Amino acid sequence: MAIRSSRMNLFLDRAACVELVFRSVSGLGRQDCGSLCCWAISMRLSILITFLAACVLLSVASAFGAEPSFDAPEPVARRLERKTSSVFYRPAKSTSAEQIAYADSLRDANRLRSASKQYSALVHTWHESPEAPMAQRELAALLEKRGKYQAAFAEYRYLIENYASSFTYSDILDRQFRIANQIMNEEVGVLGWFGESTPREAALPLLEQIVASGPRWERAPEAQFSVGWIHENKGDYELAISAYDIVQQEYPRSDFAASASFRMGTCLYHLAKASRHDEKSAQRARSQLNLFLRDYPDHESAADAQKYVTELTSRLADQYYQRAVFYDLKAKRPTAALIAYTDFLNKFKASENAETAAQRIRELKAELGVQD
Repeated sequence: MAIRSSRMNLFLDRAACVELVFRSVSGLGRQDCGSLCCWAISMRLSILITFLAACVLLSVASAFGAEPSFDAPEPVARRLERKTSSVFYRPAKSTSAEQIAYADSLRDANRLRSASKQYSALVHTWHESPEAPMAQRELAALLEKRGKYQAAFAEYRYLIENYASSFTYSDILDRQFRIANQIMNEEVGVLGWFGESTPREAALPLLEQIVASGPRWERAPEAQFSVGWIHENKGDYELAISAYDIVQQEYPRSDFAASASFRMGTCLYHLAKASRHDEKSAQRARSQLNLFLRDYPDHESAADAQKYVTELTSRLADQYYQRAVFYDLKAKRPTAALIAYTDFLNKFKASENAETAAQRIRELKAELGVQD
């Protein structure tokens, strides 16, 4: 109590000092000044209380594993929302067994749209019933048959997420991959030339979803390679490089690893061509293409890779040589020129300027008194 009393006295003394100083500056009376000081103190106390309350709330949220909303990242691929009973999905029959028999009869009568609705109603109403997985698969299959490819893909995905144990996993992935290829190979419509997504672009998220759903599926390397191929054809070379690199890193023994290595080098080559004065981009492309030639010397694209390497080597050799000439003739820095000529000759002995550089190295060494 003594400690609390002394602290309270100290607080009151400080408040009195503040009041005296404020009165001397402002010229206000004692009553007005006291009221103003009390108002200021109460404001500070209310801010302090608000701050402490916020700290308590954050501590409670942290204790229950919650994160502040502004820090919570969006999930990369959320699960599809679970289907529940609804007035929009009313079944025609009173039990799931009767409902699937009725939906099957509509399907057999080629009333595909009506059958799709009844299969969907079954899954929404009797989600945990023995008939639900079959109804879900039939729904996806009918949508695919009707040419509703995006909707069919989503329904197959729902089947994987909710009833995977009821079917052969690879069979459903096969069906999804078939849909993705169907979309990817469709003709570009008239609207496709006016800003609409092309079929290839529409297939891209489907292929990425397939790889995410079945990274160890036997056709996952092909799906991942297709992701890179679509990015490359769009001119998104960096994204294509990342996709092709995944093929090489995750599926090095697949039939697509060699082609991914070459396509990766080709994308780097295009980036290097777009930045002709960027030495690093040319070196990066040449390095990848040489790696491809080392690992797959008999590949059908080896000749094209060698052509790109020759072109990039010539370009780099010219850049190295011109740098040495600049130090030599423009900047008049013989020591820097000697280093640059030597670096050029070490890296590009087969260059057409190699002999000229060697001669100039001998001359500069003589001028500078450098011994071999």
